[in-house]
Amino acid sequence: MSKDEQAPLIKAQSKHLNQVLGHRAVCTRLNQLSESSTRPGADLSKGLIKMDIDGADQAKALVPRGEIYYVVAPDVAKDSSVQCSLMLDAWRRLMEPPE
Repeated sequence: MSKDEQAPLIKAQSKHLNQVLGHRAVCTRLNQLSESSTRPGADLSKGLIKMDIDGADQAKALVPRGEIYYVVAPDVAKDSSVQCSLMLDAWRRLMEPPE
């Protein structure tokens, strides 16, 4: 492949990497804001709660602390209705007073 043929590919790869890194920076900042907003004694009416919906792939082996995970049977449709139900359940759990 000539340098002229490589140039648009290198440019597209660079643009893609910049977008990925930008997205990661935004996610990191939102994670930090969400964490500080949900510390004991924080005013939830002025804070931020970040929820991610991610279909876990089989390569994931570690489960971060402080997160809520749901295991759904393989024959259950993972549609928007189920996602909304799980998000509402997670929200309910977050709003419960600590024991």
